[in-house]
Amino acid sequence: MNNFYEVLEVDSGASAEAIKKNYRRLSKKYHPDLNQGNKIAEKRFKEITEAYSVLSSVEKRLEYDKKNATSAEKQQHRTAEKKQKIQPDSMDGFDIGNVRMQFGNFFGFDPKNKTKSGNFAGGTKNQSKNPLDTSDIFEDFFKPKKK
Repeated sequence: MNNFYEVLEVDSGASAEAIKKNYRRLSKKYHPDLNQGNKIAEKRFKEITEAYSVLSSVEKRLEYDKKNATSAEKQQHRTAEKKQKIQPDSMDGFDIGNVRMQFGNFFGFDPKNKTKSGNFAGGTKNQSKNPLDTSDIFEDFFKPKKK
C-alpha cells in the first residue's frame, strides 16, 4: 500500500487546500488523455485518484492516519528490537567477582602481590618489579651527574 501523502507529494499535516491543489496538478500531469498508451502514467493516475479519494474526506483521512500511525509504531518497535539483538551486551566477558584479574589483564600488573600479569605483562610472570613504579626514573633524573 502506498503512502497517500507521498503519492500526492504533501506532508501529513497538509491542509485540504494543499491536498486539492497537488491532486489537480498531478492528475492533470498523469491524466490518461494526455498520456495515451503510457501504462506507467495510467497507474500513477489511479494511485493519485485513490489517494485523493481518501485524503479529501475528513473521516477517511482520520481513519487512514490512525491506521498508518499504528503501522509506523509497529515498524519502529520492530526496528528497535532488531537493533537491540544486534548490539552485543556491553558486560560480556567481564566478571565482577574477579576485578583484580581484570585489572591485571588490562594494566599488566597485579596490585595486591605486585607482580606482572595479564596480556600486557611481557617477560616472565611472578617478577616482583612493579611496572608502574617510577622511582628509578625519578632517582636517575634528580641524581647529580658526575663530570
